[in-house]
Amino acid sequence: MDIVQFQRALEDVLAAAKENGNRISAEELGNAFAGMDLDREKMLRVLGYLQGKGITVADEENAGRSFCTDGEIVFPGTRKELSQEEQEYLKGLFSGFSEERAKDGKEKLRNRYMRRAAFLAAKWHCEELLLADLIQEAQMALLIAMQEDVPEGEQTGEWYEQKILEGIRSAIQNQVDQKYHDDVLVEKVTNLEKAIRELTDEEDGEVHFTAAELAVILDMKEEELQDILRLTGDDTENDQGR
Repeated sequence: MDIVQFQRALEDVLAAAKENGNRISAEELGNAFAGMDLDREKMLRVLGYLQGKGITVADEENAGRSFCTDGEIVFPGTRKELSQEEQEYLKGLFSGFSEERAKDGKEKLRNRYMRRAAFLAAKWHCEELLLADLIQEAQMALLIAMQEDVPEGEQTGEWYEQKILEGIRSAIQNQVDQKYHDDVLVEKVTNLEKAIRELTDEEDGEVHFTAAELAVILDMKEEELQDILRLTGDDTENDQGR
């Protein structure tokens, strides 16, 4: 897959969706990436990335994924059933936050919402994040919310739950974005290594191009090329092969 072509197609999709109220059809999405040989896994990552940007794919089942929402919150990530071990972990957590064990009314209320945070994290459990980590993020969002004043006119429980859901979504989105950027970086490294092999002189085994010239050849910024070269272990202090 040509990473430059892919990035341009993704930019076109984002622009088209923005013009259409953050919506795009599965057919338009398919046409945008036609000829790039995207397998199902890569397409799911694209869909997850778009979802995280608040973009709805109409007829998304044909695109390979159904999006999950809770009220106005759109959840990124790939849903995953709880394993037996995770279910046992959740039960233990619920037991630890039992309202019956609370010393006073304040702790009882705290335990009730901590259990709710764990439940919601389990509900939106995904492949991108460990359940324990997601629960921790959900409960942290709750604790932060409990330090604030509930806005006038808001129901306390509903407002706390909304904050929990926002914390869950943010945690998952951060992981989805990181995975997307990691995949793009791996693709760039692969393309760079391939280009260097193709440009290596067969007689002396050297690449007779500067980093700046390689950047032009690969349609990259020179700073970006230097960063990738560092990852591959190449000496970036000197020009490549000169």
